[in-house]
Amino acid sequence: MFNDEDKKIEECLGDMSNFDPKEKEEIWNNIEKELFIDEKKSKPPRQKKWGLLVAAAATLFIAFSSQTDTGNALVDKMKTVFEPGTVSALVDKVKSMFEPKKEIVQSIEGIDEDTKLTLNEGKEAEYVIYIDEERYVMNRTDDGDIITPKIPLDAQYPEVSMAIRQQKDVPASSAFQKLKEDILRDYPYLILEEETNEPLSGFVLLAKKDGHDWDNELTKVYVLDNGAGGSFIIQQKYFSEAEEGHGTRFDAMLKEFHIVKD
Repeated sequence: MFNDEDKKIEECLGDMSNFDPKEKEEIWNNIEKELFIDEKKSKPPRQKKWGLLVAAAATLFIAFSSQTDTGNALVDKMKTVFEPGTVSALVDKVKSMFEPKKEIVQSIEGIDEDTKLTLNEGKEAEYVIYIDEERYVMNRTDDGDIITPKIPLDAQYPEVSMAIRQQKDVPASSAFQKLKEDILRDYPYLILEEETNEPLSGFVLLAKKDGHDWDNELTKVYVLDNGAGGSFIIQQKYFSEAEEGHGTRFDAMLKEFHIVKD
């Protein structure tokens, strides 16, 4: 029989069960290393249980970021379960694993560049992605989310954007084939079509409009399984001269795209 505290802990951790299994496995492995480095040092059973559960809660909370709506709701619930100060102490301990902000090194036109990324929550909190907020903004629309340059481009430049939307009832393979037909009407020159694991796992298509000038328009589309029988569709738009700039930056951000399970 659970006592009230046990029940609260179970409910709190239940709220976190929507994380990807691979992410949860990595998190638990790190928690285990942190808590059981020296097995000779024994702790009372209750202290061990609380230490493990609080660490799990703090770690998963960091993975979702306190800056998101879901993160705020989660930390509020944690505060009703755990002792004051305990959560913040453990959060500090695991910040090296998941942070609201992170820094990556990416190669832009052959030059390594340090880039700061900020965690953002997608439409209906069904995915998270780290955005280079020094250069881009993410806005929500009725169809999904769209990432565009923070400073709008002059009218002489073609569109530069990365749109993210979900088709909950269309499997990735079906969505990709239908999308391919639609894309090739506007971008008739197919450059690449394949399954890929980089920057994420799914299908990718790269196509362009007719022409070889600096402003010739290209689109790159990724379609991936959403883990529930549907698909995520990510469409990048840029032009030839921007392929090694915006195109590379978009792919770098997609390496930090994570689906949040229901």
